[in-house]
Amino acid sequence: MHGDIDAATSSEGPDGSAIAPLLSGAIGHHRAWEFAQAEEGYRAILARWPGHADASHNLGVLLAVHLLRPAQALPLLEAAIDRQPQRRQFWLSYVDALIKDGQFSAARQVLPLARLQGVEENLIHRLEDEMAQAEQPLPAIEGVRWRPQMSQPPAPRPHRPAKPAGRVPGPGLQETNELVTLFNRGAYEKAERLARRLAGRYPASGVVSKILGAVLQQMGRHADALTAKRRAAELLPDDPEVHCNLGNTLVSLGQPGDALECFQRAIALRPDYAQAYFNQGNALLALDRPAQAEADFRSARDLAPDWVDVHSNLGFALKAQGRLGDAVESYLHALALAPQDATTLGNLGILYDALGQGDKALQCFGLSLARQPGDAQTHSAHGAALHRQGKLSMAETAYRKALQLDAQCLPALKRLGLLLQQQGRLEEAETCLRRCLLAEPDSPSAHFDLGTNLIEQKRWDEAEAALREALALKPDYAEAHINLSKSIYERGDYDRAVVVIEQSLQVLPHVPSLHTNLGVSHTMQGFVDKAIACYRRALDIDPQFDYARSCMLYALSHSAQVGAQELAQEHRRYGELLEARVGAAAAAHANGRQAGRRLRVGFVSADFRDHALAKFFEPFIERFARLPEFSCVAYYNHAARDATTRRIDASFETWRPVVGLSDDRLFRQIQGDGIDILIDLTSHTAGNRLAVFARKPAPVQITWMGYPGSTGLRSMDYRFVEHFFLPSDAFGAQFTERLVQLPLVSPFNGLESMPDVGPAPALANGYVTFGSFNRLSKINHEVVMAWAEVLRAVPDSRLLLAGLPAHSEPEQILAWLNDAGVVRERLILQPRTGFYDYMQLHNRVDICLDTFPYTGGTTTNHALWMGVPTLTIAGDTLPSRQSAMFLNRVGLRDFIVTDVGGLVDRATAWSHNVAGLQTIRARLRPQLQAANATQLETVVAGVSVALRRMWLRWCEGLPAQAFKVEYEEVGAHDPHAARGQEEMA
Repeated sequence: MHGDIDAATSSEGPDGSAIAPLLSGAIGHHRAWEFAQAEEGYRAILARWPGHADASHNLGVLLAVHLLRPAQALPLLEAAIDRQPQRRQFWLSYVDALIKDGQFSAARQVLPLARLQGVEENLIHRLEDEMAQAEQPLPAIEGVRWRPQMSQPPAPRPHRPAKPAGRVPGPGLQETNELVTLFNRGAYEKAERLARRLAGRYPASGVVSKILGAVLQQMGRHADALTAKRRAAELLPDDPEVHCNLGNTLVSLGQPGDALECFQRAIALRPDYAQAYFNQGNALLALDRPAQAEADFRSARDLAPDWVDVHSNLGFALKAQGRLGDAVESYLHALALAPQDATTLGNLGILYDALGQGDKALQCFGLSLARQPGDAQTHSAHGAALHRQGKLSMAETAYRKALQLDAQCLPALKRLGLLLQQQGRLEEAETCLRRCLLAEPDSPSAHFDLGTNLIEQKRWDEAEAALREALALKPDYAEAHINLSKSIYERGDYDRAVVVIEQSLQVLPHVPSLHTNLGVSHTMQGFVDKAIACYRRALDIDPQFDYARSCMLYALSHSAQVGAQELAQEHRRYGELLEARVGAAAAAHANGRQAGRRLRVGFVSADFRDHALAKFFEPFIERFARLPEFSCVAYYNHAARDATTRRIDASFETWRPVVGLSDDRLFRQIQGDGIDILIDLTSHTAGNRLAVFARKPAPVQITWMGYPGSTGLRSMDYRFVEHFFLPSDAFGAQFTERLVQLPLVSPFNGLESMPDVGPAPALANGYVTFGSFNRLSKINHEVVMAWAEVLRAVPDSRLLLAGLPAHSEPEQILAWLNDAGVVRERLILQPRTGFYDYMQLHNRVDICLDTFPYTGGTTTNHALWMGVPTLTIAGDTLPSRQSAMFLNRVGLRDFIVTDVGGLVDRATAWSHNVAGLQTIRARLRPQLQAANATQLETVVAGVSVALRRMWLRWCEGLPAQAFKVEYEEVGAHDPHAARGQEEMA
């Protein structure tokens, strides 16, 4: 929403056409992060065409968002609005700049004007939410007991070395004092010249070598300093300070191991030498030996309890061991000694953030930056804490501030890239990640991050190349192996994905995600049994790998060898394991128990994008979100943001991108949003957040649409199903949820851009063409054998298989059909294609043959809109009855059977009734178009009634209970009343 730059051009004046290339060039620089050139370009346009709307707006965005100069942006954005007040993005950018400038009162006064110009209400609410976050006061840090500041290390105790046997010639007191004075004044070049003169005159003077070494160290000439300090150690072997200084130089030269001997010598000479213990601890940290470093820091602390740096570095050593609570205590001691120390405050903020104490972290970062505003690393860490709290706009500003201070602050650059990716701003994220890669071309993680971004952009070849670069630099980089396989199977090249994953498993045989990805590839190839074995192997390695268990459940629901009872048991097993791990679900909620008040309804999904679920959900939410009795909040768990995402986003009052947000943080976000009813739309498919639902962040929880089965969670209260589809008395035992029967459970997008419905192809061909548009994962051996029986029973028929991978033919399916006596000539194989051409293929099909036990959903609806009925076997599980539900809606019960024999009989009968097929073909599209609006209203009304009834039960303290919403309750006619309820039982 914020930071969007406008590519539109407007002709203002007789030479307006000349604006286009200038504006395009400035925008190109802007998007490439060439901000100086972009600013110059926009200002050149404004010098020639003062007040040009697009240039004013884009320059305002550049100043406010990217250069963090919101006050300078405001006049430009006002000029853009004055010129073109109807441009909604101008108003959004203006209010955003006011918020960034801290002018909250002015921003609130502008919002009503933005409403009048048509800015969507959901965007207004988001701006208000952003202001509330920016204004929210932070609590004071608890646990700090302030003491007077003492930031300097303790002065070393005077040391008197043993008297030598004979007097060693050396400089006099006046010469020594002159040398020390030059050193203390920072006049290092003069000090070096004097020290070298004295060293020439007094070659045996250890004091001169000692001071010369210190001078050279301050000048950054560590190698020369080392020579001088080694000479000093030879001449003053009993001076502990000399050995300590020599050790410091060795550490600065990257030789901490050699330095340890020096520090140990210093400690042996002076057991109470705090500085030596402290420096030895630092050397041990450099050697990645934090436990030993801890012991030295504790010794230094005991000797110098008021030395701030000792407590601070002890905290660092404890943090390196993962003892975050102990580290906090150490930093608090340091802070008590030096309340103004910005570094200690910043380090304490990082610790609080790691401990999930976000408010304390933000308080520490705020205090640290108030004292040291030019520290880029602290701004970056501050941004990370804001990011984890879901304050994305504020986090973005913090990252950009860090980069403004230090363009090479790689943590900020990387974090900004990941934040932009989380928001679906993938091209902007790519710019950040490529800059990281440019700065660190040999960094495996930089190549990995870029490859992951390119996967989200579906730029498969580039993604694969980037991930292979990461692996070339780090062959055992598990995450890169995992995402490399993802970049291959997500493009549909399942055969090659299998080969690549098996190669990766040769390197990393115990990585559960690789076994899971192999299972996904086998699932999509249709080898469900192989896939299940892969998932079980992943779970043998990591029994708590929820994604693998969800994938296994999905695969089990496709297997003809798994009965309804076993499937239900496996789902319950998932829920038991997950709920045992996350702990008891929230027992109490602070939501007000007013039955009739406006309800906050949250929807959680990874599929608010170009995905099958959107075909059903988009029409629903566009209508449902208009109802005044509900306030709708989206929790979107995917990085992609396409045209479908933008349309769905526009319906929500509040939109929260939550990909990458921890389960604990999302749980707290949902509770903080005051969600009354939380609806899961993903269940056991990719990107689910069932671990959050297991904690029960909302009083009422429902699963719907995304997955045809139970979540297995006791904390999930309800599941929506359709009348006559899954009667509770017959199917309730398969679910941990209580079944709520709606008159209609989901609408379907009208698909206005589809091709026209053609005549039944059998009329011209003289034979019937059967078809399947289902994915390979649904096509098992039993399905293929049933299809073969149909083809044998209808000898002249053909079978069209669509949506096949472009990279290879389905060899296993072809082999099964060949073994069953179906020759290749009777098959028509169609690879995956664009949507319009995919729909056009239905004009070559007379009857679709469904898969089982996982039947069609979106594919059955697509076929109906193209006038093609689907022959389906309705089984005893939810996945096996999806097609039957949609066929039942349009009166095609004759195409619903209960076994393979019935399938063959109906296929044979309809192959002899081409006229009947043509009649069905002619009526389906008009019937669906006529019913579309009415069905949508029925779904919306049914869900509304159900939500209110569920809420009432919670308000009254009653447990969740199965129930049925009748047609009469939603003001609709029951089309099945005359046929009776037993039809789908």
